Amino acid sequence: MEIDIDKYDKESLEFIYSEAVNHLSKTFESFRSITNKSYLAIGVYFSVISYCITEILDMVYKKNDFLFYEIILSMLVSSFFIFKNLLPVLMTMPGCKPERLIDEYYEKGKIRDNQLKNYYKQRLIDLNFGIEYNVKEIMKRSKRLRTSVFLALALIVLSFFIYVIGDSII
Repeated sequence: MEIDIDKYDKESLEFIYSEAVNHLSKTFESFRSITNKSYLAIGVYFSVISYCITEILDMVYKKNDFLFYEIILSMLVSSFFIFKNLLPVLMTMPGCKPERLIDEYYEKGKIRDNQLKNYYKQRLIDLNFGIEYNVKEIMKRSKRLRTSVFLALALIVLSFFIYVIGDSII
């Protein structure tokens, strides 16, 4: 991203900067939302697994515990797909360390014109990079969540189908 700061006045740069910071903050909200949904999905998966294990233990030596084994397997496979969403991930955060803003060029007093505009330029470039990076991470996490939930539902339906077909044959 290249910015010609001479084409913008201070107020325009302030507006662009505030919008970029707002957008970056929204990426954090999306990130948290996907992570929370991932935890919820894992909770549901393991609740189903716990229920199936209880049923298997209650029905020891009965022929219809095969369904519960299939469901446990489908929940474990679905958990595998979503597991990476539960791990920490690097995200670009709003704000900037002062050391990033303090520039030797200004420290030596070589130039004072457009100093604020140059700071805005640098921050806008940083924010643009951060937003693009965060959106890529959000898209990956969102895809893993969708895949996991779809897989869980599809495998449960398949398990019931196999169970019904197997029961009608016997």
